[in-house]
Amino acid sequence: MTHRALRNGPRMPVRELVPRRPTVARAPRAVRVWLLCCVLTLAAFAPPGVNAVPQSWEQAQQWYEHGQRLERDGFAANALLIYREVVQGYPEHFNSRLALGRMLIASAPAEAVQHLDAARALRPTSPGASFLLGRALEAEGRLLDAAEAYRKTIALDAGNTAANDRLRGILRTLRSRMSLVDQAMEHFWANPSLASLTLLGRIVMRDAEPRQALLEFETLRERLPNLPEVYLWIARAYARLDDPAGEIRAYTEYLNRHPDAVGVRLTLAERQIAQSRYRSADDTLHRLLPPAGGAVLRLDAHDLAQRDLLRSRARSGLGEQEQATALLLEAAREGAPAQTVRAAFAQDVARRPDDGALRMGYGHWLRESGDPLAAIAQFRVPCLRDADLRTDCMAALNALTGNRAAASEARFALGELALAQGQADEAIAQFQRIPAGDPVERRAALHLGMIYRDQGDVERAIDEFTRYVLSFPEPLGMHFARGNLFWVRGARDAAIAYWLRDPRALAGQAATLSEVAPYLQTQGRTAEELMLREMLRDAAPAELANRVRLGTLLLEAGRNDEAAREWDTVLAAGYGNYDVLIQMGRGMLAHGRHAQALQALWQAAQLKPLDDDLSAGLAEALAAAGRREEALRIYWQLHASNPRHPAPLKAIPELVRQVPVSPAERLQAAELAVTTGNRRQAVDLLEELLPLAPENDAARLLLARLLLQIGSPGEAEAVLTAWPDDPAHLERLRMLAQAQEAQGRVDALLGTLTRLRALDPGNTRYDRMLGVLLARRNRLPEAAPLLEQVLAADPADGEVRGYLARHRAEQGELAQAAAHYERLLADNPDQQEPTEALKRIYNAQRDWDPLVVLLERWLRLHPQDAEARDSLVGAYLRDYRVNDARPHYEALREAAPGRARRYEPYFR
Repeated sequence: MTHRALRNGPRMPVRELVPRRPTVARAPRAVRVWLLCCVLTLAAFAPPGVNAVPQSWEQAQQWYEHGQRLERDGFAANALLIYREVVQGYPEHFNSRLALGRMLIASAPAEAVQHLDAARALRPTSPGASFLLGRALEAEGRLLDAAEAYRKTIALDAGNTAANDRLRGILRTLRSRMSLVDQAMEHFWANPSLASLTLLGRIVMRDAEPRQALLEFETLRERLPNLPEVYLWIARAYARLDDPAGEIRAYTEYLNRHPDAVGVRLTLAERQIAQSRYRSADDTLHRLLPPAGGAVLRLDAHDLAQRDLLRSRARSGLGEQEQATALLLEAAREGAPAQTVRAAFAQDVARRPDDGALRMGYGHWLRESGDPLAAIAQFRVPCLRDADLRTDCMAALNALTGNRAAASEARFALGELALAQGQADEAIAQFQRIPAGDPVERRAALHLGMIYRDQGDVERAIDEFTRYVLSFPEPLGMHFARGNLFWVRGARDAAIAYWLRDPRALAGQAATLSEVAPYLQTQGRTAEELMLREMLRDAAPAELANRVRLGTLLLEAGRNDEAAREWDTVLAAGYGNYDVLIQMGRGMLAHGRHAQALQALWQAAQLKPLDDDLSAGLAEALAAAGRREEALRIYWQLHASNPRHPAPLKAIPELVRQVPVSPAERLQAAELAVTTGNRRQAVDLLEELLPLAPENDAARLLLARLLLQIGSPGEAEAVLTAWPDDPAHLERLRMLAQAQEAQGRVDALLGTLTRLRALDPGNTRYDRMLGVLLARRNRLPEAAPLLEQVLAADPADGEVRGYLARHRAEQGELAQAAAHYERLLADNPDQQEPTEALKRIYNAQRDWDPLVVLLERWLRLHPQDAEARDSLVGAYLRDYRVNDARPHYEALREAAPGRARRYEPYFR
């Protein structure tokens, strides 16, 4: 790296930019001084912190150039780091986007596609961006998209041989694959059957691109409507495209034709549950229930168990918890796989940790399945929290004391229960029955110490606490134990302070962490709470409530990706608390995490209706996930209930262009676009609508009106002239006249106005338009009768009166002309054209008195008008009024001596 490169380097931490070299012998002093200067120069450019970003566009450009030099010198990793920092600070920096995408093609093609797609959006005409995007897409295996990118490159740069070569290679690969598909297709059409369809489907799914595979199957569906099995292959194609909505539609179509297909019905219900469509899933599974008469369906044991498992998940999603638990137990009795039942129970318990009946059912199943320790963990919760279930819990725990593997845990749980009920002697008896050396003895010692302390038996309390502490042989364990002594005695702040001396002592202590973290939350100590909740997440991953709170803390700390991962886990577990789901949905929407927001809000909406803002958020998330039809439906519902909400007004006109809708819906969307001031968007919607519904007069009128408003009268006229003449559509002729007038198409406008007058003879508006138009073309004799009628109806119409005055003057009817001009000046004295016309008339009539009045009035408004003052002096002198002319002559001589010179003989 040269001295210049170091001097001009960006503000980056030195350790990130200077490549590590092997240690060498001590350099001479001059070399050491030079290296020190270089390092100090870099340090001067380095801002505090590790992740720096450029502070200005000029600095971003300098960083990019430095990255280029590093790349040329062989330090690719350092260059990649710099490009990332530039893009982070200035996402619109095209060259850094391009360089970053180029360097990631081999190692991370998906990320490279994102950067190169952004670069192409910044400069759509850049062939380099399109070419590199094609390479990244090719590396990701998206051959059709890569081919399109290469075609774009060639369109921008016809001489790009590399793009041509790569495009030909891709096309050869695709043709090779498609030749097998074509052969399979020929074989199928030679003998269409389920067997040949199965062979064809396997080949298409293996060799064709996902979109091409879907197209092939859709073609088969259209040509063979009586072969519904094609829908199953369509569903698989949608699955490859990661389009769950399409997959659900395909399975539904198949079941409409084969309603008794048990396996397909179970698969459809599973897909619907995965998309949080719990009500639809429950309806799908309803057909698998015995009919009212009680006849037994032809379901094997596996299908019965799977049916009830899915029904349990659907009912749980709908908030019907008791039925969900009963169905889950039924599925277990029907022989559902133990691992599946266990996962379902664990998921429900995580969603409803306070449901005692659920925990009891789970505990009994665990005991019968040979896991007594896990059963005790479930029994102890309702024992402590639910008085109605306490007797059953104690009976279950007492039964487990006879189990050798679980006896100590069962006795400890019974001791805890006795202690919670204030039965100290019973608790001591249960704790003392735990054998010495048993792992449970440690916890029993702690509880015994607290009991003896509360009873005032200090000696026994010290003995038990000492036994408890010494049961942790390692230093961290003893550190935890000492802190726990503070905690159980109520000295919580002291316990936390002690633990935080070495937080590693809390690692794995899930029970303690689940108490300490909420306490820190109540104290507002978020940094410490975040650390402990991360430890609790590692110790007890199934504690979903903790992960919800952890996600919120991570968002507040700016760690958005980690927050998204936490909430993804919560959502995948189907956590069903409405308030929690809303909290996650809001947080994810605020940070642009639409996929997670969709899942959270959709699950919340299954529990109870969302408010307007959350409904808009759900629709936004659906649209971002590609489920535009559902998003549009929610936006329409929101608009119907709250017409002033801004989200539907903005989103509906955009969405209707992306999904099939009715002409009426498209017209309504265009009207919404007009209300928000987006006339161009409304024009685009209407132009797409008219070819589909050419008879829609309302759409055609609205389109023409909008085109006139945005200054496109020619397009408006084209829309209107494509409409056949119809007397019922006067508005069409009115706008046609307006468009022709705006273009200056006078001859066409004359014809339109003539037709308007014939269709609506009592409307003087058309008389005026036609009369004014004729007058402007100097056809005043034809215009005069029309203008007379208009003026009679509206004497204040100055433009019409002006044309009539001009017409009378041209006809030599000077008195009538003068009357019109005087009326114009009475309405507005500051009009030059009527003033000049009256001057000409009065001069022609040698009528000096009204001329003098006219000029005096004008000069009061325009005292600097030398020409008018010259005329006034002349008028006075022609009327032999020298004294009246004198002051105006003096003013004229001062303002325009040349004009005044000819009047000197009169004033000597």
